[in-house]
Amino acid sequence: MAGGGRTDQPFTDGAFEVVLCQQVFQFFPDKPLGLREMHRVLRPGGRIVLSVWGSIERSPGFAVLAEALTRHVDPQAGGLLGSGPFSLSDADELRTLIAGANFQDIVIRRATKTLHYASVEEFVLSYVSGSALAGIVGGVDESARAALLAEVRTKLARAIDDQGLRFPIETNIAAARA
Repeated sequence: MAGGGRTDQPFTDGAFEVVLCQQVFQFFPDKPLGLREMHRVLRPGGRIVLSVWGSIERSPGFAVLAEALTRHVDPQAGGLLGSGPFSLSDADELRTLIAGANFQDIVIRRATKTLHYASVEEFVLSYVSGSALAGIVGGVDESARAALLAEVRTKLARAIDDQGLRFPIETNIAAARA
């Protein structure tokens, strides 16, 4: 959904045949309202497709990063990672939310993709700098950041080769009809 983080959308009823929401829905402050808005702007029979990250335990890079953030930066920092992008990982919860907005023919499938980074540093810095963690990690001293990187590098050593760092991430992809 467009609108710079808005849940209510400035579109007329039935304006679209498809609404695609990729890796954003888990951040909606009012998920039921967001889904009702998606339903409202779809024509009858229109489709939604949502993708949200699966469980953090199914993404070893992020699980390790959350543990290291908790240990070396702040316990809340590790919690932010689990409660943000991975907060809607339960497919049954996702299905219930979608059904609650009067969508039909709900299908949810899991897909796994491999994330690739040139290095552990690139992974940690690119994720942290583009998230709510930037200020928290930026506020700790250099030794804490070095310990964070060292722990992530050590715990992900098996996922590092001459091509860089690679690890899987699971996504729930939901499709439904208005």
